[in-house]
Amino acid sequence: MMAAWKKLGLKEPICLVNKANAKLLQKVIDPGANFDKLLEVQQQAFVDLAKEGVKAMDLAGALFNNKDDKKGQGDIHTNNTRFGSHEDIPYSKNNPTQTNIEVNLDPALNNMATVTELCAMTLYTNVISQPYLCVVRGEGVNALDLGLLHSEVKSHIQKILDDPDLLFREDILHEMASLDGKEWEDKDAMKAVQELAPNLPHLQDISLAFF
Repeated sequence: MMAAWKKLGLKEPICLVNKANAKLLQKVIDPGANFDKLLEVQQQAFVDLAKEGVKAMDLAGALFNNKDDKKGQGDIHTNNTRFGSHEDIPYSKNNPTQTNIEVNLDPALNNMATVTELCAMTLYTNVISQPYLCVVRGEGVNALDLGLLHSEVKSHIQKILDDPDLLFREDILHEMASLDGKEWEDKDAMKAVQELAPNLPHLQDISLAFF
């Protein structure tokens, strides 16, 4: 997607962290690895990732849906107490200010280029990734038997590239756009993309580049 922004001569998503903070990003994505021991090309990958919607998605996951219940704001038990506790979160910190992740994520969610990339990834997830994973993770599936499926994936992606209206028409149909023709895995996310689309003039171009 980053190449597409440059090719189209458009303003890219904002850079959320600098090279000095790449270690923070690495700890969020791969907490078990030592940044200093990564290969140079691996370190550079984390630096480059800081410029993409992918990084914003990773930060959002770390903040709102962290696999560690003790981290982030996505405590699974919050709804079992009271919603009012949401406003108490800043005051429960040792330092009641925004964390570095929060400081980075806020502008990202208000940056149209970054939001465009997030929407593009949402489309790909529901159109290709989820239907694909439902098959490959099925019981008794042998990777050696997936040749036909992979051909279908390539064919479906090409069909969308040849006829973008399958995905970008106002009344998008999952029967036509989804790899398996079934309902969207995340209907709310797809609805959100459709609602945001009128304000994202480059969504189609960036999405097709991602596909």
